[in-house]
Amino acid sequence: MNGANQLSFFRRPSDGVAAGDAIPFYSDGVYHLFYLATPPGTDHYPDRVRCSWRHVISTNLVDWEEKPTALSPSDNKNDPDTNGVWTGSVIFSKGQYHIFYTGHSLSAKFPQTICHATSNDCIHFEKDPNNPILVPDIQRYESIDWRDPFVFWNEDEELYWMLLSARLLNGPPNYRGCIVL
Repeated sequence: MNGANQLSFFRRPSDGVAAGDAIPFYSDGVYHLFYLATPPGTDHYPDRVRCSWRHVISTNLVDWEEKPTALSPSDNKNDPDTNGVWTGSVIFSKGQYHIFYTGHSLSAKFPQTICHATSNDCIHFEKDPNNPILVPDIQRYESIDWRDPFVFWNEDEELYWMLLSARLLNGPPNYRGCIVL
């Protein structure tokens, strides 16, 4: 596409927090944009990675309405997402909206796990009490770098597939990154 024909829009969160990892979703004429937002005033690890999932919606991709935060880190230090709710994906299935996301907990056996939340309206999400729903197989993968779930319907198989970013347990350090199905 010729650059002269491209349109771009810029939107900053109203409270000025850093935003990243856009997670788009479209449903019933509404564009949903979820994104990770760092806690206000944080610049350094580990506080900076205690992200939340913010949420804005639009019907025209120009005018945006802020919605309540979709997911926030848990206040319970034993939960798998006490130090952050990180990137994931959104789907609609069986009458509910589903978020699959990376739970981050610095002190857990598995610092990065795959977690799940559901909603009936794509605005108010409830975390799955069985979180985490997926942890790394430490026979094959490192216990960290188990994140960024992307869920999609595979028509040929007639079931949902999940891809995630991981790191193999063995091999040269700079060549162990992998995608897990």
